[in-house]
Amino acid sequence: MDTAKAIPTDMMRDAVKDCAVKHHDAGECPECGVTHRVLSSLPERPLGHPDFRAIGDSGVPIKPVYRLHIEDEALPTRYVKISPLIFLVVNDTVHAVEYLPETGWIVIEEHDDIDTDELDEASEPIRERLLAERTEDTDVPTITDPRP
Repeated sequence: MDTAKAIPTDMMRDAVKDCAVKHHDAGECPECGVTHRVLSSLPERPLGHPDFRAIGDSGVPIKPVYRLHIEDEALPTRYVKISPLIFLVVNDTVHAVEYLPETGWIVIEEHDDIDTDELDEASEPIRERLLAERTEDTDVPTITDPRP
């Protein structure tokens, strides 16, 4: 079974920032000021541990905001842990990037005031806020440990 097919897309869709979906690839967002561009350089699926290792090994700082724990007997391992929301550092700017099946990876926020050398500690307040926004109204099966 394709791991991507086990993703609870309705839950993910409910959690994504509305303005990012409405205004992706349309220049600066009139609601929040961020350019919600789609990043085609990432795989067309939420990321798993091997993805974080490969991207990190290439020298690009990356961190999951949270992970989903999906259990399905059709999966080879019966469960999968995936991250549909990540922090990705490009040109000393921390980008919060979220996956949505219909659009792919969308930049939802940009932070140029975070010390990228201290990504784990410096991004923690943003990670906590993003996680709370995505889980307060849904039953998303999250793992809040920020390790990949």
